[in-house]
Amino acid sequence: DAMTQSRRVLLWLLSLMSGSFFATFFVVFFFMKDRRRRRRLIGVSALASDRESIQEPVVVNRIPERSSSVELLLENLSKYENTRVSVSGDLILTRSAELESVWRWLGNNSSLFVIADAQTDEEESKRREKILNLLHETKFNDNYLLFCSTEKGRGHIARHFNVSLHLDQNEAVLLQLQPFVHGLIQIEVADDSVCTWRALQ
Repeated sequence: DAMTQSRRVLLWLLSLMSGSFFATFFVVFFFMKDRRRRRRLIGVSALASDRESIQEPVVVNRIPERSSSVELLLENLSKYENTRVSVSGDLILTRSAELESVWRWLGNNSSLFVIADAQTDEEESKRREKILNLLHETKFNDNYLLFCSTEKGRGHIARHFNVSLHLDQNEAVLLQLQPFVHGLIQIEVADDSVCTWRALQ
């Protein structure tokens, strides 16, 4: 009859609702359990990466050591044989006896550019004569003796000629050239003509 049929429909609906409830419960339970497991795995992975980062050695940028050995300097320069090399004219004009062998080697074994400072034509003329006299026994090309009015200009000239190595007494000029020149050497000459040098790169 109609009453019995209505009860059957009601019981069928209740069974569907209860089944979907249990199904939903199991899905939520499984999802939460899987989520906790993934969190534990992520936590273990993070701890492992932290340990690795702690164990990695710390690289410290060391300041290049200074040397007074001209023999070591010449050995360093030998890597730039037959390349373009520039040097501050002020270094050559220091007249350090220790460095004479350096200028002689560069004049004979590289395309040497000497870049000197001068504020007036008269000063340029005097410095030109002195530098050419110091290098006259080498293969130095007189046309490679260049002048500028500022130390910053010295860096611009060295960069313009695409040198492989630059030698200078001024650290600021060397740092100016750092992104562009492969080899940079700072040479300092004391009042007693004793020189020290260091390779910046």
